[in-house]
Amino acid sequence: MNDTHELKTDHHPFEAIRMGYKNFEIRWDDRGFKMDDLLILREWIPIDQAAPGKAGGDYTGRSIHATVTYILRAPKYGLTGKWCVMSINTRPK
Repeated sequence: MNDTHELKTDHHPFEAIRMGYKNFEIRWDDRGFKMDDLLILREWIPIDQAAPGKAGGDYTGRSIHATVTYILRAPKYGLTGKWCVMSINTRPK
């Protein structure tokens, strides 16, 4: 069974995914991510990254839905601990 994971995503990586430049996610593997899981990437603006006069520490309301197409887990290829790299597809199947 495929799971759905809602994940905070900082503005710059969010924009790179939205524009089609970034097609992967590096995450702490504490949720049991699997191939074909759905990621709901919710854009988040940390307090220290908010523009002058703008509030931070909250979601912007924008999100991207992505499907996990491949997972590389530690301890391979320089990954340590419980880190994983997931290839993602933002286009509908």
